[in-house]
Amino acid sequence: MTYGIQIKNSAGDNLVDYGTSLTYYKKSFGTCTLVSSIPNSSSTTSSMRFYPADPSTATGGNGPLTTANFYASYNVDYYYRLKTQLACSGIGTIYPRRTGGGQTVGTTYYFPTAISSNKDDIVFFKIPDEGTIGIYQMWFPFTGTDVNGDTIDVGLRAMMTPDPSYTGGALPYCLVSTDLPDSTSDYGVRVYDSDGSTIMFDTTRDIAQFKDHIFISAATAEDIITNNTSVTFNLRSSISNLWLAADGSGAANYKIVYTSSGADLFTLNVRKTSSTQVTISRNFIDATSLSWSPYTRQSFNDALFLVADYG
Repeated sequence: MTYGIQIKNSAGDNLVDYGTSLTYYKKSFGTCTLVSSIPNSSSTTSSMRFYPADPSTATGGNGPLTTANFYASYNVDYYYRLKTQLACSGIGTIYPRRTGGGQTVGTTYYFPTAISSNKDDIVFFKIPDEGTIGIYQMWFPFTGTDVNGDTIDVGLRAMMTPDPSYTGGALPYCLVSTDLPDSTSDYGVRVYDSDGSTIMFDTTRDIAQFKDHIFISAATAEDIITNNTSVTFNLRSSISNLWLAADGSGAANYKIVYTSSGADLFTLNVRKTSSTQVTISRNFIDATSLSWSPYTRQSFNDALFLVADYG
């Protein structure tokens, strides 16, 4: 084709692949739910919360989620569990139970309800100055009901854990989507696919602009955590506020070392160190003084962060 139009940003990137990809738009903003606000009991047969976990250690086939008693401070990751913030539409409950010996034994499980039914949506979190030690975006595929007819709704939700030194309240999140929002202007550029049936790009709607992306390999994550190194990324343009998204659990790199004198928790810390720089370094928590059998549990994964600045 001799004539046409290309729409690029200042870095020379195509804003949209008109042939195969839809544009992302700002779908909704919200305020996170604090995990610490969810009811919990010290009794293991009373109530439990879901929390992010390494899929290899999750119980009950729940993938990147497992359950735990958050008041059990001897658990090595207790010190960051209560910091976790949920991007969700509310908190739901299910009550699976078993019978035996003439008794009904059950536990109420609390879980974050979905914020979207679109698998392709992306959740951004506003990151505090202290940084974040974990971002998780998950699709719940669960089906079936508990004994009361309640279900875990199928859909998307996300979690972000600020650095344990963060003492502020609930942080905002932004959901971006290929779903078309309402137009905000009567004038603009609209691009359709080849048969004219699908809008691929539309400037009359609130486009979700991404500032940059940051990638670290599993090997780099392991080096940072094991050897206490750090990596600083120079952003292509300055930002006032750091908003991050990370699909799946790739951003959940950690190492827990159990010894006869205690247990130590090592994670990544991702934070803005200047208006044009993001640094990933090691976070260390001397978590507990209880005696453990010597053992190391760790998970190192490739991590891709999308960077935005939504105010």
